[in-house]
Order: sequence, then structure tokens, then C-alpha cells
Amino acid sequence: MKPGVTVVTANPKTSGGARWNFLGLWGSIAQAGGTSQQAEAYVTSVYKNVDNLPKDVREASDVFLKRDHGDVLLNYENEAILATKISERKGFRPTSPAVWARVNDRFAPVKQFFSVKDFGGWAQVNKQFFGDDGIWDRLFANSR
Repeated sequence: MKPGVTVVTANPKTSGGARWNFLGLWGSIAQAGGTSQQAEAYVTSVYKNVDNLPKDVREASDVFLKRDHGDVLLNYENEAILATKISERKGFRPTSPAVWARVNDRFAPVKQFFSVKDFGGWAQVNKQFFGDDGIWDRLFANSR
């Protein structure tokens, strides 16, 4: 959210992965005790630093890594791992405790996990955040 720091992320209107990115930003405030207004202000400040929105997360990775555009890539963790070729079977966090114990040092620490269920499920998320005149439309219009 610092001025002058260009963020590359996919468009949440066209990319499921970008919806996770958006919810990650929103949830980092709202799921940690912040208000909806604080989450909205934070997400708006991040998207003010996005100067283009590739159609999906792979294209966002290409824009950042291959075209050398932007200062920060907001994307799936496995995209970053794949890009640096230190992948543990494609870079996804394992759900098996035994596998996690072997590979957890390869992943950045996460303070709090939350899922789409914490936002009311995909039907609610798609309507509230990404539907016509939803939160995304309002934030995007305000960030330009």
C-alpha cells in the first residue's frame, strides 16, 4: 500500500485465483478483528497501486516474472514457488500432517488461516464482493 510500489495481481472479475487474493487482503483485516470499513480502506489502498489487471493468475505471474513489470506480485503461493523452482510437488501446501512436517520450512509462516466459509461461502462471496455493483466494483471505481 506504499505509494510508488506497483502491484501485479489478476482481475477478480475474471479469475478465481484473484478472488482468493482479494479475500486474502480483505480477511487479513476483517478476520483479525478489523471492521468492514477498515478492510475496504486497506483493499482500496492496495488496488490503487495496481496499474493493470491480467485476466488470470498465470498471466499475472508472466507479467511480473517474464515482462519484469511491477514491484510486488499478489498471487497464489505455489505460483511464486514454481517461479523459483523450489517446488514441493507444484508448490501447494500439503494437508497431510506427516508431509507438512517434512516440508513446512519451505513455506512462509501464516498467522491466521481462514476459508471462504468464513465469508459465508462462494454464493455469498460472489454476490457481495464480485457481483454487479458489489464491493469489488465499488473499490475498483474508487481506486481509479
